[in-house]
Amino acid sequence: MNLFGMEDLSALDRSEIARRQLNNLLTSYADEADLFNEVVQNALDSVISAEERGLYTGEVEPMLTIIVGRRPESFHYLFVGDNGTGMSPDIAKNLTVPGYSAAKKKGKTLGYKGVGASYFFAASRRISLRTEDELGQSTQYTVRGSFSWIKDPEEPAPIIDEEFDVPDIVNAKFPAGRGTGLLYQFHEGVHPRSLDSLVIVGDGPERE
Repeated sequence: MNLFGMEDLSALDRSEIARRQLNNLLTSYADEADLFNEVVQNALDSVISAEERGLYTGEVEPMLTIIVGRRPESFHYLFVGDNGTGMSPDIAKNLTVPGYSAAKKKGKTLGYKGVGASYFFAASRRISLRTEDELGQSTQYTVRGSFSWIKDPEEPAPIIDEEFDVPDIVNAKFPAGRGTGLLYQFHEGVHPRSLDSLVIVGDGPERE
């Protein structure tokens, strides 16, 4: 994948240029409400688009899955999934490029700022994505260590794994199929830092 748009830069400049861009990007959102609004709105837009195009047939209905939880090691996370249009492999691999917006290419503006996905990947301790488009093409990956590297160039570069690393409750409530699922694990250096009143702890029962 083209992580943060660095693929086409020279080896000499790519790391520092991308790191500076992303460090500036981390000031784009004023509070945690912006972060929640962006990712939920994107999922909603995908469901609306799928419904407008007649992609829901039979017993399949539009659905959003939202989970706020905490893993046993106490890292908070937000998972948002949908069974909308999904993303093609080309779009999925470019999600981290600063300013990239698949919605702009489709003529949509609602919920897309063009920096949203880049911010999520930049500000995360770990982030996992799984998506499947209308053709059944699926893409999944997990990126670790972005925030630490952006804030300190001496830190190791982000690590990319071709896996969808999520808690058991996410796999149980978000089955494979068309649509997109994104799990964002908060870094303690950015908001929101604590969601204790909302979380599902570990893989235990949900709170009302």
